[in-house]
Amino acid sequence: MFAGILFPLCLAPVRAELDVPLLAIPVMLVWPVLYRLAPGWAVPAAIVVAGVLLTGTSGSGWLAGGHLAPRLGFVAPVFDPFVVVGLAVPLFIQTKAGQSIPGAAILHNFGYRPRCARRWCRRASCPESARASEESRSTSRHWRRR
Repeated sequence: MFAGILFPLCLAPVRAELDVPLLAIPVMLVWPVLYRLAPGWAVPAAIVVAGVLLTGTSGSGWLAGGHLAPRLGFVAPVFDPFVVVGLAVPLFIQTKAGQSIPGAAILHNFGYRPRCARRWCRRASCPESARASEESRSTSRHWRRR
């Protein structure tokens, strides 16, 4: 589901090995070696190696146009349909699958039957909604009497 989001992140190390092998390969070698020997130090050591390599090569030609310090700049918002398909739709599906549907299942298991939303379910086409609304009315009357 999140292939559009996670796949480019997974390919970033491979692309870095192809683009700047002298910087990426040492980091890619330090991490698995230390992950095997001292797992808690694998990521910090890889970050230190990357920092040392970047600092050592910051005067070379490949990084001459770049700056290590960030700069503030205005970015105009742009609507991109590929972003909608690759980011918004998977996040919407994940939200529904990860929160709303299990939440409704838990409510259902405890005997609460929420009414169908009008935009998703019409009374004529959903006999469940008529029964559920009657149950919720009787439940609310029951709690008001106490």
